[in-house]
Amino acid sequence: MADIEIYKGLTQLDYQQNIVLHRDFNPIEKGWERIFQWVMTEGENVKYWNEHNQTAESIASLWKNHVLTVLIEIIQLDVDTCKTELIEASKRNDGNPPVDLKKKIEDWKIRLQTYLTLQMSAGKDVKKSSAIQVAVSIYEQLDSVKTHADETLESKSNENNANYDCLKVVSNIKENRQSY
Repeated sequence: MADIEIYKGLTQLDYQQNIVLHRDFNPIEKGWERIFQWVMTEGENVKYWNEHNQTAESIASLWKNHVLTVLIEIIQLDVDTCKTELIEASKRNDGNPPVDLKKKIEDWKIRLQTYLTLQMSAGKDVKKSSAIQVAVSIYEQLDSVKTHADETLESKSNENNANYDCLKVVSNIKENRQSY
């Protein structure tokens, strides 16, 4: 067997066998969703320094309110499981759905609003920035959901309708993820 000399980078053999890992992550990963998920997970443990050389928050916190982070969280939500759990909860009449989609949607809306506010205050042009356009589009879709039950109608019926409306909006965003 011939000796393989490594100067820098990967050997062709290592690349072909796909054995190079860094903290259980393949650095040759091509899927942006997987890469971003890994950065967000590992980023919780990695701190960054501010301009005064003081430790600030984690790297993941830099991306928390970014439109890509919110989009990935929406894409990763298992709508079929949520739907099944909502149906089972309505059959049990306990009124407590296992996944509170309304809270998630409110959280996503707040984070997108924060992102948009920061981008606008930085002087970004809405028409030239595709990220801002995507954030606005997702925000408007999430905002179209009635997340607060109308007190004049039957509360349980409204609650179920609101949950199913949330599922429809999330499903629609997931279906159109390639257009973002």
